[in-house]
Order: sequence, then structure tokens, then C-alpha cells
Amino acid sequence: ARQQSELDFFRRLAGAGGAQTGLDIYHVELAATGSPAVWRFTLTLTQNIRRASIVDGQVRIEIEGTDGDRPLRLDWSGIGGEKGPGPACRFKDFPQLDGYLTLPDGFRPDRLLLTLEPEDNQDPVERQYEWAELAGDEPPAGGS
Repeated sequence: ARQQSELDFFRRLAGAGGAQTGLDIYHVELAATGSPAVWRFTLTLTQNIRRASIVDGQVRIEIEGTDGDRPLRLDWSGIGGEKGPGPACRFKDFPQLDGYLTLPDGFRPDRLLLTLEPEDNQDPVERQYEWAELAGDEPPAGGS
């Protein structure tokens, strides 16, 4: 399964097999830290090597979840500790971006929403991930 995943990655990257996906969010990982409110994220972005250009842009990171019984969507300024839409990116092939997300007290995350927004005229790439699938067996709750 791992070899098939790696083969799919390189096929997508090279555009082999008719897949000309251009920009994409290839892989996402979440890892618990020593604090139940802080999570480390790693994003692997890809671009078809046939494009051979440098991409500048932003990765907008949002989390949907609940605070008590109230639905809530947190943006980068509420979870990333910085102002602005999200981390900047500049890449050519397949970089990894990583950092930390801090969940507010009592917040229970359900979904991680990612949008890769290139500065040129390319369409944004939007992906949604279920928090429980990314976090595995770790408890999906903000600090107490």
C-alpha cells in the first residue's frame, strides 16, 4: 500500500497517466503535542513538474467544530497565533509546510479545512479532512 501511494505521488507530480492536476494538497498530518490544546500540522503541497514555475500564495487553514453545543469555525488568527489568512508558501515542486495549531478551551474540532490560494490566476485548491481521521486515537479537544 505504501509503495502504491508513493507511485501515485510521483505519477501525479510528473503528470504521467493523463493526470494533469497542477497544484494540489497531497498529504496532511496532525500530531498531538505535550498539550491537549496544541497540535503540530504538516502539509505536503504538490505541483505538476510540467508547469515548472514557482508558486507564491497562502494556505488558508480553518477548523470547524463545536464550543459547547454551538457550531464554530476558527480561522488562522484564532488557531495559528498570527494575523492574516494563513501561512505563506513559495514553492516549485513539493514542499512541506509545518507549524502548530492551538485550540481554544472547550473547543471540539470536527473538520480541518485547507485552501491553497496561489497569487497568480490559478484556481484555489480546497480540501476538507475529518479531524478524527487525521488525529487517530488522540483526544480531539481543546485545553481545559
